Amino acid sequence: MGEDLSRHLEVEDSARVCRAAAAAGFDAPAFRRDVRAFCATHLPPDLRESAQRHQYYSKDQRVRWQRLLQQRGWFAPHWPRVFGGQDWSALRRLILMEELERAGTPWLAHFGITYLGPVLCRYGTPEQQARYLPGILESQTWWAQGFSEPGAGSDLGAVSMRAERTEQGYRLNGQKTWTTMAQWADMIFCLVRTEQTPRKSEGLSFVLVDMNAPGVSVRQIETYDACHHVNEVFFADVDVPIANRVGDEGQGWEITKYLVQNERLIATEIGLAGRHLSDLQARVHAQPWVSTRQLQLRLAEHEVQYRTLRAMAYAAAIAADEG
Repeated sequence: MGEDLSRHLEVEDSARVCRAAAAAGFDAPAFRRDVRAFCATHLPPDLRESAQRHQYYSKDQRVRWQRLLQQRGWFAPHWPRVFGGQDWSALRRLILMEELERAGTPWLAHFGITYLGPVLCRYGTPEQQARYLPGILESQTWWAQGFSEPGAGSDLGAVSMRAERTEQGYRLNGQKTWTTMAQWADMIFCLVRTEQTPRKSEGLSFVLVDMNAPGVSVRQIETYDACHHVNEVFFADVDVPIANRVGDEGQGWEITKYLVQNERLIATEIGLAGRHLSDLQARVHAQPWVSTRQLQLRLAEHEVQYRTLRAMAYAAAIAADEG
C-alpha cells in the first residue's frame, strides 16, 4: 500500500477487454486516452473547480457539460444511428463512463439518455420518438424516473399508483419516492397500475407525464449530505393523454425489464469509486501519523471490493456484447 497511489490504482485494460474492444471495432487503451485528453482540455474551469471541491453540480453546469459531450458525439453513442447515436457496444460506453467519472465530470442525467431513450427507440411510436428524442439529445428536456413508491422499492411488481382510463387517456393518483432530480424535471416516466391482476407483474403500464400538469407536486427528501437530489412526487387526478402511453396497456413490466438491463452497468459508477478510493488513499499516505494497521486493512478491503466490482462490470459488458 506504500507504492505510488496514482500508479497503484491505474488499472490497465486486460487482454480480454482489448480483444473484445477489437471485435467491436475500437482500440480500448487508445480510446481511454482520448477520453482523458478530452476531459483535460474541455472541462470548463468552474466545473473543474467544483470537481476538486467535491461540490454538487447545478443543473446549468450539467447541461453545459452534456452539450459538450453531445458535440463530441459522446452523449448518447449507445443509441441506434437512425436516432442520433453511433451503435456503440456496451464495453465502449462503459470505458467512456468510467473515464468521465474518474475525471470528476458531472454525473449525466441518465434518466433520458440511458433509461427512456432506448425504451423509446425500441417501444415508442414514430410520433413519440420525433417528439421526445431530440429534446433528450440536446439536454432541452429533463426527465425523472417514477418507479419506486413507499411500498414498492426494489419490488416494482408492488407498484400501486393507479392509472384509470378516461375518454382522453388516463387519470393518475398516487405517489413516487426517491425520485432523483425531480425538482429539475420537465417530464417523468412512470410505471403505473392500469389493472388489478392476480400476478403483480401484470396490469402495469408505462406512461410519460408532464411535471407541470395540474395535480403534480414535488417535495424534497432531506439527506445527510445537505444536497437536494431526491424527492417525493405526488399525483392527484393528473390527466395523461393516451398518446403518452409507451407500448400497449399492460406492457409496463416488459418495458421496465428492458430499461433495467440498460441501467445496471451505469449504476456501478466504477470510475467514481476508483477516484474516491484513490483520493482517500492519497490523503492517508500524506499523513502517515494517522495510518494504523486497522486503517490499512480497511483501505485494502475497500480496494479489493472496488477491483472486484470493476472486474464484474467489465465482464458483464463483454457478455452483453457477446449476446
